[in-house]
Amino acid sequence: MSEKSPFPVVMGQVLVILVSEKLKKEVGMIDLMNYIYRDPIIGSRQVFAIVGGEVEELLYTKMNQTNLNIGVYLSDLLAQNMRNGNEPVTNQHIFMNQMMAKGVDAYLPYKKKNK
Repeated sequence: MSEKSPFPVVMGQVLVILVSEKLKKEVGMIDLMNYIYRDPIIGSRQVFAIVGGEVEELLYTKMNQTNLNIGVYLSDLLAQNMRNGNEPVTNQHIFMNQMMAKGVDAYLPYKKKNK
């Protein structure tokens, strides 16, 4: 992953982890989250989001209105939506607790690139 990025990738600094619908269906969110949750390098404050379509297509989006890169933009967008009540507050820790609790529906934001 680092060789494709113009900046160094430090897993402890990752704010948003995007998962394609295809990967979600093939691997399953429980298995994927358990794998990531147990990695000591990755913290538990990251926000996961399901992406409609290809994750790569979303990541290579050029932002016209701002100088932010897409990663910072998505992180800020998700944080703003949670702060303003447009989406339930979630992160990896909250999602794992919801997944393991009985009678609770786990929630992840869903993002799709607008054409």
